[in-house]
Amino acid sequence: MKNASQNTVFALPNVRLIDGDLQLDEELFLFSGITGRRCYPQGNRKLSRIVDGVQIPDDFAHEQCLVIQQDGKNWLLSGCAHNGILNILDRYKEIFGNAPDYVVTGFHMMKKDGAHTEAEKAVIIQTAQELSKMKTVFYSGHCTGLPAFEMMKEIMGNQLIALHTGEVIR
Repeated sequence: MKNASQNTVFALPNVRLIDGDLQLDEELFLFSGITGRRCYPQGNRKLSRIVDGVQIPDDFAHEQCLVIQQDGKNWLLSGCAHNGILNILDRYKEIFGNAPDYVVTGFHMMKKDGAHTEAEKAVIIQTAQELSKMKTVFYSGHCTGLPAFEMMKEIMGNQLIALHTGEVIR
């Protein structure tokens, strides 16, 4: 059931519900359908959604990613990457056949208390090792968290750049 504010949003002339992938114009492509679960962020275990009045684990099937193709470069914007950045990149490669040049993302590895378990550290390290094999540059902020960022930066070096509010990427 939609609440009143949702009904108002859905009534706007430029709002369009989509299911699946969508080419928005010659430079913008929106995709979802991320089903893989390798190096899945451990913090997702605590996130849920309500379906028919019942609280269930969130599967993040609603998560969408935006691809910007401009000046011969491909940019992938993935928000918090709840589905796991490796799974998102797998879906990207399925669609485009190669890796993007740049990715702007959070890695959804932040911990409120800052202390990662050994299992969480293993996922962070494995993710960074996989990403370091690519020629892609990653801009990360938001939900990565400083301890996870530092672990990843040690492995990825200049491939990983901290992104802060107000910065301009060129």
